[in-house]
Amino acid sequence: MEFIRTLLEQQPMLTLFLTIAVGYLVGQISIKGFSLGVGAVLFAALAVGWWVPKAIPPSIVGTLGLALFLYEVGIQTARSSSTASSAHRDARRIFSR
Repeated sequence: MEFIRTLLEQQPMLTLFLTIAVGYLVGQISIKGFSLGVGAVLFAALAVGWWVPKAIPPSIVGTLGLALFLYEVGIQTARSSSTASSAHRDARRIFSR
């Protein structure tokens, strides 16, 4: 067990991807219709962070994650605002008759 802990501390990117994979697999388990889904990745990350606290990925990983998150929020906002704008135009066209 100590060998695995040492390996995970020395290879933080391996630890990151294994944590995501284990969390995703745990999220697929359904008990009486209840499953954690992708939220299980968070719980797996908490467990791995407790067990291997020295496994810190490079800071670029966090920066990249933040950039992708902001990009996705921007895309979702643009989609909803363009849909709202077209709905507003349609309503104005219908009610202006």
